Amino acid sequence: MLVDTNVWVALLLPSHPFHQASREVLAEQRTLMLCNSVQISLMRLLTTPSVQRQYGTGTLSNNAVAQSLAALRAHPDVQFVTEPTELYASWIQFAAHPTPAPKCWMDAYLAALAFHLGVPIITLDEGFRGYATYGVQVMMV
Repeated sequence: MLVDTNVWVALLLPSHPFHQASREVLAEQRTLMLCNSVQISLMRLLTTPSVQRQYGTGTLSNNAVAQSLAALRAHPDVQFVTEPTELYASWIQFAAHPTPAPKCWMDAYLAALAFHLGVPIITLDEGFRGYATYGVQVMMV
């Protein structure tokens, strides 16, 4: 199962309102997939002062977050996945929008990646339900 950034954040931060729900849902999964784009987003968010304040993590340096991510990647249930070569066309198709939609780019990318990997994506973002029309399997926490 491909895990969206927001679910990783919830899973890693005990004070997040979806922490327990994320733990329960993900405990039932054998493989949690992490891709480079989510990894970058996760690192960016965990080192953002407003996120650190909101969830009471204290100051997390880039080094500290990189160490945490290395431990996460080493976990036996976490699989790092790379993008298939045919992903680009689906990503652009999934991101097609008649008006500017800057937040759509990452969602469309993750939806296309899940589609090509043939796995569901798990997220807290209700907007992903729209990708079901393309055959993307969406699970909500």
